[in-house]
Amino acid sequence: MNANTSLSNIAVHNTNRKVVISVKAFRELAAAGIILISLVPETSNRFLFVTFFSLWITLAYVSNVRGFIKAFIYPNIKSYSVYAWLLLYMIFYLTGYMQGVEIDRIFNYLRLGFTLLLINYYIESENWSAIKKLTVFSLGCMAFSCITTLRALALDPLAARVLATGREELIQGLEGLMIGSYGLVYGLVFVTVALVGLLKAKLLTGWKAGFLIIAVLFAYTIFSAAFMIALLLFLFGLTLMFLNIKRTKSMLLTIVIFIALVLLMSPFLYDTFNYFGDLTEHNALSMRFYELAHMVRYGTAEGTVTSEARVQLYLLSLSTFFENPILGVGGFYGFGTSIFGIGGHSAFLDELAKYGILGTGFLFVALFSNAFYVYKKLRSNKQKAIYYSAMIPFFVLGLINTLLFIPIFFAAYFVVPGLIFSYYKPDPMGMV
Repeated sequence: MNANTSLSNIAVHNTNRKVVISVKAFRELAAAGIILISLVPETSNRFLFVTFFSLWITLAYVSNVRGFIKAFIYPNIKSYSVYAWLLLYMIFYLTGYMQGVEIDRIFNYLRLGFTLLLINYYIESENWSAIKKLTVFSLGCMAFSCITTLRALALDPLAARVLATGREELIQGLEGLMIGSYGLVYGLVFVTVALVGLLKAKLLTGWKAGFLIIAVLFAYTIFSAAFMIALLLFLFGLTLMFLNIKRTKSMLLTIVIFIALVLLMSPFLYDTFNYFGDLTEHNALSMRFYELAHMVRYGTAEGTVTSEARVQLYLLSLSTFFENPILGVGGFYGFGTSIFGIGGHSAFLDELAKYGILGTGFLFVALFSNAFYVYKKLRSNKQKAIYYSAMIPFFVLGLINTLLFIPIFFAAYFVVPGLIFSYYKPDPMGMV
């Protein structure tokens, strides 16, 4: 009887184990679906996201109840600030405080909120294997998007920038080419800084040549896409990383010194960038050197908003916020928002102008608290320095340009921490 009971218990245990493994496998397939439609151009739609999201939520709860509760249900600032932000924006939408908004934008905000919290579940579950697999898949999606984007840029060097305008009359003929535009390119900035940081710190335990090739591909795509601010943020992130900056005071000092050096050396830099522009045969790449030369000499790049005009748009949003600090003036979306007091060139200042401290405060808390949560979970100072160097450009982008795009959030809040958590070997001296 005892032998039979033992055999029965073993059979039940094995069956339960197989069920758990199957549930986790399907959970990761659902997560892969979410990653795919978040990072690959022209793959996203509402039906697919709802399907993958519903499957993932169900399977995530069943496979690890404790991790699910700690990530999504247990009261804490990182998750509840997201819920409060989304609830307020839903109220603004339903009460008409958002002008010119379709339901798709609200749906996009819901996706952004979920993206902020997704990595937390795997961290709370301590499922490092799943993080590694999903991170590798994310890199694959981004690499595929880079290849399709570079293919399109070979035909039209300004295609990515034209798509970023969102103007129907300009983007006709570009559909179907799977061009990664604003969201992908800026997402590449943060991920590439993290990749270079891991290579520099020798934290990668395998496939170093493969990761180096991916980093070069990502950097080449950033350079070819013709977003000047993306290039500058990329250089800024690399500077922080190579100088091993991991404190805000040091970062601010670095910015001041960097600006001073650029101003002092602007004639030399102007001639140098023009020289490389003349030397480079690839039209798209040579144009980037000319734009950099023009930027350091005149404070702007040809065909873009001038630095002076951009500052005026920042000040417009800031002035609107100071005049209406609690609830702002309401959301106005589309082109020409400046007539409503919204500059349209700074995500943080624009959101403050629209919804004030009450409406936007929870968004800021959600962004910072989720980034700080990951920072605290990292195991070594090397990891923290890499994460800091990758995420500071994210917050700078939110201050100087638009930010609320799925690929940007997914790159910053899933791929970057996923990379740093996945590829790590302990310091031989035991330092943390």
